[in-house]
Amino acid sequence: MIDYENIREKTFEVYSYCNIKSFPINCFSMLKKYGLKYKKYSDLSLRIQDHCHQISEDTFLLNDTIFYKDLINQERIGLSEEAANIAFDDFKRWKRYIVTHNNLMGIADKKLYSHFYNKREKKFIYKKSECSICGKVIYNSFDTYCGICLLPTKINARYDELDRQLLSAENFWLYGVY
Repeated sequence: MIDYENIREKTFEVYSYCNIKSFPINCFSMLKKYGLKYKKYSDLSLRIQDHCHQISEDTFLLNDTIFYKDLINQERIGLSEEAANIAFDDFKRWKRYIVTHNNLMGIADKKLYSHFYNKREKKFIYKKSECSICGKVIYNSFDTYCGICLLPTKINARYDELDRQLLSAENFWLYGVY
C-alpha cells in the first residue's frame, strides 16, 4: 500500500530544501542544490552521443552527472504538459477533499500548505508567473497575461497610465478582451 503521507512529507522536504515557493520550477537550480552536474547530449561528441542514446533516449545519471537530451521534440512537450495537467488535477482533487472534510489536513498537508502560503499576498500560491505584456506578477493563473493589458510594451510606453487604461478599455469594447 502506498504511504501518501510519507510521499507528501518527502515532497515537502524537497520544496523546503530547494526553496520552491511556486511553479513552474527551475530543475537545473534544484540539481545544483543537490550537488549534481548536468550535460546536454548535444554538447558531447557524436560518438559519446551514440553511447548516451544507447543507454537512454532521454536522460540518465552517471556518478554525479545527469546526461540529458536537450533537443525538444513534440512528444516530450506533450508528456510534460500532460504531467503538469495531472499534477494540477491532483491539486484540485486534494483541495476539494480538504474543503469537503472540514479542512482536515494531515501533518504533511499542513506543512505543504504553510510552505506555499504567501503572507504578503494573503493566499496559497501554487503558480507564480509574469505577464508577458506588462511584466506584472500573476498568481495562480495559467494565462500568459494579467488581463489588465494586451497592448505590447513598446506601444504602451508611449502613453501615460490613463491613456493606457483607455486603450485597454477600447480593446475590450472592440475585441472583447482586456
